[in-house]
Amino acid sequence: MLSEKRKKLSVLSAWALSFGCAVGWGAFVMPATTLLPIAGPLGTVIALVLGAVLMGVVAYNFHVMMNRIPGTGSVFSFTKQLFGYDHSFLCTWATALAYLAVLWANMSAFVLFIRFLFGPVLQRGFSYTIMGYEVWAGELFTTLAIILLFGFISCRNTNVLRLVNTVLALIFFGGVVSLFAIIACKGGIDFSDMGPAFATAGVARDHSPLMQIVNVLVLAPWAFVGFGVVSFASSTYDFKPKYGFAIMVAALATGAIVYALIALLSVSANPAGSGNWETYFANLQNFKGIDAVPVFHAVFRTLGNGGLIVLAITITAAISTSLLGLYRTIGRMFLSLAEDSVMPSWFGHINRHGATNYGIIYVMLLSCIIPFFGRTAIGWIVDITSISASIIYLYVSAGIVKIARSETGRRKTVLNFTGILGVVISAFFFFFPLTPTLWNMNTIATESFMILMAWSIVGFVVYRAVFMRDQENRFGKSAIMWVTMLFILLFSAVMWERQVTNDETEDVIAHITEFHTGLHEKMHLPMTEGQIVQEKDFMEEQMDLVRDSQLKNNLVETLFIILCVFIVVNIYRTQQQREQKLDHEKHIAEESNKAKTIFLSNMSHDLRTPMNAIVGYTNLARKPEATPEQIQKYLTKIDSSNMYLMALINDMLEMSRIEIGKMELEERPTDLRKMMDEIRDMFEAQMVGKNIAFAVKYDGLRNPVVLCDRNRMNRVILNLVSNAFKFTSEGGHVSVTLAEKECIEEGMAAFEIRVKDDGIGISPEFADRVFDAFERERVSTISGVQGTGLGLAIAKNVVTLMGGTIKFESTVGKGTEFFVNVELKMASGTEVPESGERNTSIAAKADFANMRLLLVEDMEVNRELAKIVLESLGFKVEMAVNGKQAVEMVENNPAGYYNGIVMDIQMPVMDGCEASRQIRALSDKKKAEVPIIAMTANAFGDDLKKSKEAGMNAHLAKPIDVGMLTETLAQWVR
Repeated sequence: MLSEKRKKLSVLSAWALSFGCAVGWGAFVMPATTLLPIAGPLGTVIALVLGAVLMGVVAYNFHVMMNRIPGTGSVFSFTKQLFGYDHSFLCTWATALAYLAVLWANMSAFVLFIRFLFGPVLQRGFSYTIMGYEVWAGELFTTLAIILLFGFISCRNTNVLRLVNTVLALIFFGGVVSLFAIIACKGGIDFSDMGPAFATAGVARDHSPLMQIVNVLVLAPWAFVGFGVVSFASSTYDFKPKYGFAIMVAALATGAIVYALIALLSVSANPAGSGNWETYFANLQNFKGIDAVPVFHAVFRTLGNGGLIVLAITITAAISTSLLGLYRTIGRMFLSLAEDSVMPSWFGHINRHGATNYGIIYVMLLSCIIPFFGRTAIGWIVDITSISASIIYLYVSAGIVKIARSETGRRKTVLNFTGILGVVISAFFFFFPLTPTLWNMNTIATESFMILMAWSIVGFVVYRAVFMRDQENRFGKSAIMWVTMLFILLFSAVMWERQVTNDETEDVIAHITEFHTGLHEKMHLPMTEGQIVQEKDFMEEQMDLVRDSQLKNNLVETLFIILCVFIVVNIYRTQQQREQKLDHEKHIAEESNKAKTIFLSNMSHDLRTPMNAIVGYTNLARKPEATPEQIQKYLTKIDSSNMYLMALINDMLEMSRIEIGKMELEERPTDLRKMMDEIRDMFEAQMVGKNIAFAVKYDGLRNPVVLCDRNRMNRVILNLVSNAFKFTSEGGHVSVTLAEKECIEEGMAAFEIRVKDDGIGISPEFADRVFDAFERERVSTISGVQGTGLGLAIAKNVVTLMGGTIKFESTVGKGTEFFVNVELKMASGTEVPESGERNTSIAAKADFANMRLLLVEDMEVNRELAKIVLESLGFKVEMAVNGKQAVEMVENNPAGYYNGIVMDIQMPVMDGCEASRQIRALSDKKKAEVPIIAMTANAFGDDLKKSKEAGMNAHLAKPIDVGMLTETLAQWVR
């Protein structure tokens, strides 16, 4: 029970998590160091509001993602399901960079905070300078202590941590709002004295207010980077997931309020003699202590030490809530990777407090390395947070676009709109800071490009490790992901080269200017102020020309490199697809061969069983001592085995028709009641012999006469009833029910056929393969039931061809019920001509005495058998061994000499179809009109069609049914 309580996350706790990770220490220093110098107070506030709105679009996409795929995996699980494991790796790698950068920035902020408020109290012990930043032992060990403290706290009781985190977030937000309100009430904020509203100096000097707002707006991914962390905890909600969007919007709104209030506080008060806020901010490096941070100065100036204490508590709460939230979020991310076997399983270990302690400890130990590189290095990492966050937003938004394809109506429209808008926003946030342009004031530091390159290379190394340990072949399938990673790497390299060249060029120009000025002084020709300004402007113009030229060259270089990489990857991908296709085809061939081997094994048994009976009883009948009664008994057994053998061959032929796509329906008026009666009559004796209660019901049919392929419909029901009979033990029950259902389509009637038994049933393991050809759950030696596994496959294909469905319900040991649902055309009238009865009547009255037939057959044994049968009917029989001989005999004898021709199809010299065509083409019309009946082993539908097209009157398939032969001859021979 306690475990269940630990898993619950309230709405307020979720907001605290999202808000705390979205806004941290950066909210107190970023306005003065970055935002305000770019856009001024009014431009900054406008940009922050717009940024929160744009992030709201992304938040909606996160909300859809959380509802679609809830759980700890969040972005990883989402991209994995929609785009595959390769893309999920890239997205997760970007997520790790973004969250770790914010984590490292906040963990090192404590010592900065202490340095600004209390001076050099921690600057003790040894010190060293790295990348322009002085690292002291006291500050270093304090940072390490904070890393370890928050890491171990994050591994403790979840309920307590959530409560603490929520309280800290409320203190953070409440502290900022309270300080602003108190200072405003005390008259410390004068909006009329905050000018200029937009920046007019520094990097913003030549930019319009609109471009100033845009340059702050592109920092929105950095400013609100952690708002989506709540998606990693969606499996622990104590509320409906639909509230996730409102929670993230609330976090963005409160975050924007915090940034805006701190920005306004920062410009509300300036040190004496520093002029307006622009002059003050431009010289911040010359100030020490609280004056070096404008918001500290503003609070102290109005509220004194009491205000600083409140501010210190607020900042401590801000940093703490961020560290606690990010530690646990990154731990959950590792958990999802471990659960999917992407990372070692120990990353997913959860302790008794419900925390992913091993993952958190790993992050903690990794973070302990960072303070040794100083705050400057962390600042460079933070520079590229917007880029990595944009990759996350781009994947989530693209996933929403993909989801929209499967939706309909208004939801499809909404998802398409937010998804596409999110993709555009994310792409803008990604490319704008990366591409130095005339309107981009947020130049990424040279070292930041180097870190982005290093991060990409490390990403390739980690990806290779994941790829090598992947035993399920999940990675290495997306060329687009590789191109994207290569693009980031190569573009970063080009931009780094450009930045380095620019820096070196500026140094050269500065040295030239210094040398030129010094030379004038040595020559006692000092330059006037105007000349110095003119020379400076000229040098700046030349530098701009160099920058522009280098930018163009770098972009062209990048495009060529990307194009080459794309072509190479495309070739590789094409080759890989070909190999996959070959592997797939090989797999299909192997499975097909395996299925055929199993089929042949089963067929070998099933063919040998009746053949063994036929051979055995034939030998017994030949014995001299066999009595007539015994011989009759043996012949009955042989006939029974022969019927089974014929059914087996018919199944194989029918399946062959299906596999080559040559099965066609022959619709004709059919009375379903008579068809059901025939089913009952056909199986009744067998059911009685096995003591099975057999019932056939078709009451209440409103439209019993329909147009359908009677033979194949009959075949479907026969196969189902035959299976029910075979797999039902003695004393069981089998029922067949035909019921008419409601049908909305005019001229159609809907029917449901149910075949139910209480036999052995179908196991769940075999249920998925029950309609596959050649599949049998038990071979004959185990179940005692013969069969090839074709009956249900044929039934399934026939029903599908009719536009219907066939399903079943089964329980092992209790029985099976099949459901066949079809819609059939209603036939006009209620009487159906029964051709079989009519032909039987004609055959009974037929007198074949003194009639002559030409029998055309190349096989001697078949000729002899057919001759005996035909002569027994009263015919005089003449024989030909091929089609050519048959044509000659017809030509050489007078018209009417032959009353009919019985013709085989496949024969040497000339086949039966060609012989029929030549006979039909004879000049003597009486000879040409002689009835020709095909009697052949070619039993496919297209064989019947070919014989008809050749001019034959009827088509009989071997082995010949004497009754059917008699009926056909009676119909055509005169």
